Amino acid sequence: MGVQFGRKTNWIWVYLTYTAAMASACLGAWMGPRGMYIASTAGLIFSFVGIICALVDKDIYAGIGYSVAAVFVHFLLILVGWGLYVFFLKPLPDPSLRLPSFSHHYVDPEGLFELTGPAGWEYVSIVSADESGVQLHPASREDYMGISEMEVMVRRLDVTPPSPSQFLKKMASSLSQRKASGKKMFLFTTEPAELLTGGEGLWSTLDIKKFWLPLRQVALFGVKNKRYFCAVSASGLKAHSTLARVVCMGVYEKMRVLEHFPLPNGGKPVKPQM
Repeated sequence: MGVQFGRKTNWIWVYLTYTAAMASACLGAWMGPRGMYIASTAGLIFSFVGIICALVDKDIYAGIGYSVAAVFVHFLLILVGWGLYVFFLKPLPDPSLRLPSFSHHYVDPEGLFELTGPAGWEYVSIVSADESGVQLHPASREDYMGISEMEVMVRRLDVTPPSPSQFLKKMASSLSQRKASGKKMFLFTTEPAELLTGGEGLWSTLDIKKFWLPLRQVALFGVKNKRYFCAVSASGLKAHSTLARVVCMGVYEKMRVLEHFPLPNGGKPVKPQM
């Protein structure tokens, strides 16, 4: 005994709607929520057409059952796409956009600098042959305000730049020569920065599009004590980067270079690399 389906037109729409479901999942990984919306909307249309054809063919058990199940599958995929949009692409709500308290005093283990940074964050020192720094990030989701990670780096230049502003302009010109790949995976821009305590700095913005998820790194460069090249950067989702510049500026202005530290690299200062 067996079941013979025959040539019923509703099964074509059943195949199409489940193919659209697989396409929705694949496009969700490649294009993000927009791809899921497009494929699942098409899948819903196929499902409803399949239900109508099943009613015409009187294929109540099989045809309508598969089509109705597909409707729930596509509604679930659309819900998943909406969740991805809310968590990764939608700007943070106003209650989350609050500046952290700058009350944590951090001293570089190498004695190169000290700063007052966000309270409640985690601090991990970074030491290399020619520079020193610290990596910091929120300790919990409650402390998250759009920045996933920050980094502070300080390097002693081998000579004092005659003009810090000209030094930064030359650096900006050098950085701006970086070209994006043929697929436009990233966009790099620079612009002058006016420091709160006077003087000039340099802003850089690096936007990276990895698959459908846009990431952003904002960095502030400057010269302290005429001879110390300092960089403060903040990284995270592009849609959540509203306060990135404000926090970078706050950390930079509250950072102080110490003059009594031992020189890195065996006492030999390093040349600035641009």
